[in-house]
Amino acid sequence: AWAHAGGTTLGCGESVCGFTADHDASAVLDNYGCNPTAGMGGPEKSYRFSSPADAQVHAWLRNLAGDDLKLAVLTGSCAAEDCVDFHSGEVHFAAVADRVYHLVVDGHDGMVGAFELTVACD
Repeated sequence: AWAHAGGTTLGCGESVCGFTADHDASAVLDNYGCNPTAGMGGPEKSYRFSSPADAQVHAWLRNLAGDDLKLAVLTGSCAAEDCVDFHSGEVHFAAVADRVYHLVVDGHDGMVGAFELTVACD
């Protein structure tokens, strides 16, 4: 399990700017259960997400300045095996009302960088 599960909470329709090498980033997860050969290795920055109702969620990264950052969605204890979706620039998942998810921005092969993370719900 991952001890640092993100302090900032995002909701539907919200965005946040971040940097994977911030003081509160960690380098715990190298691979994810839904993409076990990803070879991440860089520091990750995580954000909590919860919806008051069941929703289809779309989260994406912008303003990457060419950095090779990936986005993952984790549930539960925020362990690699709790991966719901993993992709280069965006993820889609069905959120269950009031369940906590963790949106994790991670660097491929040790990459760090700035990003903007946006969450939208239908």
